[in-house]
Amino acid sequence: MDAYHAVDEEMVAMQYPMNKKKKRRPNTLKAILWLILPTIAVLLVGNTVFSVRTITVEGNSTVSDQEVIRASGISVGMSIFAIDSSSVRDSINDNRYLNFISLWRDFPSRVILRVTEHSPHATFQWMGMLYMLDQDGSVLEQTALFDIPLPVPLITGMQVEAARVGSPVVTSVAGQAQTIATVLSALSRYGLTETTSELNVTSLDNLILITTDGVQVKLGNAEKIETKLYLMEKALSIERQRGDVRYGVLDVTTAKSADYKPPAHTLAAETQETEEAAESLQSLIEPGETTPGD
Repeated sequence: MDAYHAVDEEMVAMQYPMNKKKKRRPNTLKAILWLILPTIAVLLVGNTVFSVRTITVEGNSTVSDQEVIRASGISVGMSIFAIDSSSVRDSINDNRYLNFISLWRDFPSRVILRVTEHSPHATFQWMGMLYMLDQDGSVLEQTALFDIPLPVPLITGMQVEAARVGSPVVTSVAGQAQTIATVLSALSRYGLTETTSELNVTSLDNLILITTDGVQVKLGNAEKIETKLYLMEKALSIERQRGDVRYGVLDVTTAKSADYKPPAHTLAAETQETEEAAESLQSLIEPGETTPGD
């Protein structure tokens, strides 16, 4: 019996450490729960307090707020922390009419999207279609309708090789597409897009611009185009105050000065006025009377 009891006690002793470990399990579970519960609480709060409730769009005028929001991929109810700015930027820029500027998280639940729009800045005709270009020279639209009233210049003399909606126009003349984009961008910056009727790019060294009131402006090449447009606008503002400028010619090729030649009918009128003034003066002279210098 003693031997039996000795073995039994030894077995109990061997099991004792195992029993001690079992008693520690509740403490381990509590520790795990204390770690998990705050995380769960943060997630719950984040999904409720920091969920998107308002999306504001700024910078758009033609494209609707709803279309910009749809393009961004942001939706009401999603966590404000789950918004990936890079993905939003790429998604918005996939729309050929939109350009992503910024995304602002206005905590706790508002998102502000800032964009600019690509609008038609010029048109050209090719293969029986009318194409619309943005200021960067990319094709926005193509249509078979030629009578669309767009206040933008018509580009003539362009040697088009390929034109696909959403892509830059491709020309067979080296540098022609880039020159067009440069001039269109400058016209936009100076607010002259709507007052320009035509841009002829037949020769890249002899660009010709026609204003909506009929003045032919010789630009030369696209170098210093901003300076040339500035000189053009200053000179024409003066000439328009003097009278009709239709069919007048303005030369700003040097980018140093503006040389204006009035239209032929203006010259003819001035010549006629001079002749009439001379005749009027002559009629005032008595017969046999001489004028100084005779």
